[in-house]
This record gives sequence, C-alpha cells and structure tokens, in this order.
Amino acid sequence: MVSEDELSTVRARASQLGISPVSNDMEIEGEVFRRLNSMERQDKMDMISLMGRSPLRTSFSWWIA
Repeated sequence: MVSEDELSTVRARASQLGISPVSNDMEIEGEVFRRLNSMERQDKMDMISLMGRSPLRTSFSWWIA
C-alpha cells in the first residue's frame, strides 16, 4: 500500500482494510526508498508492504521500473 500520508496513518488505514503485513514485510518512507540505488530497490521491492510519505505521481514509476 502506497500513500502520501505519514507511515503511521498508512499503517492504521491498512489495518482497517484488513491488510496486515507479515513479520518479514517492510514498511518504508518514500524518501528512504528514493535514496536507494536501483539494485537496492529491486532487492527490497518484494518485501515492502507499506510505503508512507510517497508522492503518488512518482510511486508507480518505481514499481514499474
């Protein structure tokens, strides 16, 4: 789940929607994700279940790239 909201808000919203990350899933801020190099992004992409503070207009390009 990707949102422009604070990670704590995203976590609460995900819980309301029945999305509950498993123990090895990552939660990450958009800024932290943007600072990763392309190899690090690919390594972490499948583990990320929640991303907060991520501008939606750029989020989808990260997942497609």
